[in-house]
Amino acid sequence: MAFREARIPSGLIPWADVGRWIATHAASDGERAIDLRVTLPTGTTVDRRSDGSMQVTPPLDRIRGRIHFLTRTIPFSLPGDTGVRRMALTGGGVLDQLDTLATDIAETYAWQPAQAVVFILAGISPYVAPVRVTISHHSGVDVFGSTGRIQLDIDPAASPVEVLQALEEARADDGAPRRRTLSVKHLRLAAFAKAEHTDKSWAERHRLWNAEFPDWAISNESNFRRDASGAAARVLQL
Repeated sequence: MAFREARIPSGLIPWADVGRWIATHAASDGERAIDLRVTLPTGTTVDRRSDGSMQVTPPLDRIRGRIHFLTRTIPFSLPGDTGVRRMALTGGGVLDQLDTLATDIAETYAWQPAQAVVFILAGISPYVAPVRVTISHHSGVDVFGSTGRIQLDIDPAASPVEVLQALEEARADDGAPRRRTLSVKHLRLAAFAKAEHTDKSWAERHRLWNAEFPDWAISNESNFRRDASGAAARVLQL
């Protein structure tokens, strides 16, 4: 779990003291909360009363079904942790309120709840990768001849190089052979010649390219056409 190092603003606590702070409030909040989850049989009704309470018919003590007892916890991490720690909390207590706020922040900014807890208490914002990868597998082969998918969640500010690097690393982790990575120049060339100016002749595209990108100028039209077509083909194979 990665965080950005930051100065601790006045009023917050050192990151290393987050666990101690949570343990202290867990003790002062009181008995830990246990959530009850019941699988209601068909025909059971649940109505909300005017005082905000719920009326279950038939009463829960007469229902025979699966019952699950869940201990509510708040997630957090300390410096050097690679995983998440948890502390049992009390319903309505300080940690319960902190957990609710952290959950809202995590959903808003696509953070992990433990990262949001550290941010609230210590003021340290998490490092969010510009490209996040999800690899999924399924049985059988789809119409594309694949047995799985690599999904990229890309920050709009991510560079083409960061996107390609994340894809190559994901493919390597998944056991796929590594492909040669395209340079920024060839990515730009593929987009320029095969997407942005397809209404123009190759001679005109060549002239515009050299005028707009003098540092990447290509000597003649045939080389320009060869490089642009090759770059576009490699993009489609990624």
